[in-house]
Amino acid sequence: LRDRGGYRTAMLGKWHLGARVPPVGIQTNGLADILTHPGYNWDLPLIEGPQDIGFDSSYMTISGIYNPPYSFFRDGYLTTIPSNITFWEPGEHNSPNGKSIIWRKQGGQGDVNWDSAAYNMIVVNETISFIDNHLENRADDPFFAYVALGAAHRPHSPP
Repeated sequence: LRDRGGYRTAMLGKWHLGARVPPVGIQTNGLADILTHPGYNWDLPLIEGPQDIGFDSSYMTISGIYNPPYSFFRDGYLTTIPSNITFWEPGEHNSPNGKSIIWRKQGGQGDVNWDSAAYNMIVVNETISFIDNHLENRADDPFFAYVALGAAHRPHSPP
């Protein structure tokens, strides 16, 4: 239906459906050194990410604001450059948008600019960008955007 109907598709926000670390394919949840472990190759795309089930594009996190890595992935590729990787301790962290919360025992690696208080707005802005781009380039074709915000459950990080 998607291909026959000419749909342009995007997945934006919390994937949380089992993406795996390249190239070995292990589960990502709970790996504290997920971004710097020498056995992982982040020059490769995620395994079992949105592209693997047919989405044309994506801007997502593996587990929302819940678990490491505290980084976004665009079209399956990590957006954090190696020099911007830091370890986030559990707790509240001051951020430009309020309190960025790393929940309970879920410390782990992520982007130095991670801000859970900005998560939903980042996802909304990426969704707007997808729709604007679609209307500019393929206005006569249908689109489908699967948008999974992080506001569904705790920890809540309001701006």
